[in-house]
This record gives sequence, structure tokens and C-alpha cells, in this order.
Amino acid sequence: MLIHKERLSGSTASGALELTTQKLFGHRLKYLQITPATSTTTWDLTIVDLENDDVVFEKIGQEGTMRYEMSLPLRGKYKFVFANTSADEVFKARMDLEEEP
Repeated sequence: MLIHKERLSGSTASGALELTTQKLFGHRLKYLQITPATSTTTWDLTIVDLENDDVVFEKIGQEGTMRYEMSLPLRGKYKFVFANTSADEVFKARMDLEEEP
């Protein structure tokens, strides 16, 4: 299986940020890393399927960098919603995606 990386980044304003992925076709999210600029920043993350507004991943009250292994099938566009951040700063998201056969 071919694995490639997708990266998103943006800066929060008033404790919030929304980032949208490109359209994905037959991929599986194998690894997700979220890195705020400061290791003590706390934040919430919700990943929403834009086709039907279903929440596919949620992490509340995270502090600093999050590293998460999973096997989540993805098809279409997704919105990363950062909320309740304790500081307005840059957030970086790294997704390792595996192509499904």
C-alpha cells in the first residue's frame, strides 16, 4: 500500500480555526499528528465529513502535540475544527494516508 502525507496549517483567531482537506478518494487515515506552536497550548479538535456533517474524530482538552494512530476510511472532503485554544497561534496537521486497493 502506498502511503503519502497530507499537511494542513493555519493560525487560530479568538481561539478557533477551520481547515479543509482536499478531496480524498479511497484513502485510509493511518496516522494523525497535530502540533501547536507552543507545547503548553490546550485545544479541542473535531474532524467533520463535509458531505453529511458527521463527526468522524473528536479530541477534547488536548495539550501540546497529539500523535494518534488509527485506521479511518476517508472519502471526500473533511473539515478540521479547532476550538477553545488557549492561545492564538499556528497549528499544523499531518495526516499519513494509505491508498485503499
